[in-house]
Amino acid sequence: MKESVNPSETLLHPRKLEEFECPGGKIKVIDVEPSEQKDPVPVLVVPGWGETPKTFETSINVLADTHRRVLAIDQPRWGPVQSPKEADQKLYPKYEFTKALNILEVLKRKGIEKADVIAHSEGGIVAAVAASIYPDQFRSLVLVAPGGMMGRESPYDVASESLSAVRDFLKRIVTDDRETGQYLMTSAKETLKFILKNPKRALVELMEARLKSDIHGMLKVLQSLGVKIAIIHGGHDSSLPMDKMQAVAKRDQMDGFYSVRGDHFEIFAQAGKYTAHAEKALTDLAQKLKKEN
Repeated sequence: MKESVNPSETLLHPRKLEEFECPGGKIKVIDVEPSEQKDPVPVLVVPGWGETPKTFETSINVLADTHRRVLAIDQPRWGPVQSPKEADQKLYPKYEFTKALNILEVLKRKGIEKADVIAHSEGGIVAAVAASIYPDQFRSLVLVAPGGMMGRESPYDVASESLSAVRDFLKRIVTDDRETGQYLMTSAKETLKFILKNPKRALVELMEARLKSDIHGMLKVLQSLGVKIAIIHGGHDSSLPMDKMQAVAKRDQMDGFYSVRGDHFEIFAQAGKYTAHAEKALTDLAQKLKKEN
């Protein structure tokens, strides 16, 4: 494991940078640990497809400002891909399964017994898989515009909705205010680097997440086991349309559903507002768990 402390000029909170050898290769981890903490349970930020911790720089700072310990992971673009046992292969797509194993290994190596999660897009699939493998490791999951909720989609729907999301994203870079445009440009650069590091893998991961993932059963089991779950979804999400999301989201799969303004990218485009929504959802879930116990 490599470790360093980097009080970056662009990042408001000093952080520890670490590297771990995991089942899927070397994984980089950012750990921000405020001196005073609101909650002893840390928050794990799980980026989606094409996203990295740099995509969520502002979100990490927003969470740290609320005195939350925050960990963010950068999944390897090269390395072995682990396959689940035969009985679980239809349940756990192999790339999401590998990323989930990486998360669990990081928590183990960090000595973290229980974590909260904020996961975006494909990261919601990864978080659900990780929690399904080891539910005792997780207290609450806040899934922002999560993948895997539409079931196993058709290639036509995936292509159509993905193109609509790309169109909306590019339009916002031009039409939104300067600060938001900068956040979106950072995200675009991170996605480009993500793809160029391993183009074939990037495409396969995207198709696997959209065509082979279905987290409904996982969420239902997790909720029955006491893991608290909330979903935050934007009313103008063209990648995962709200009408479809509302049609498939069921009470026995979650403890809360937050409908918010915006599209698929608000968690980092409007990080101050939307990360605050996610942090509030974590607080609500913790209070609900406390009342139940």
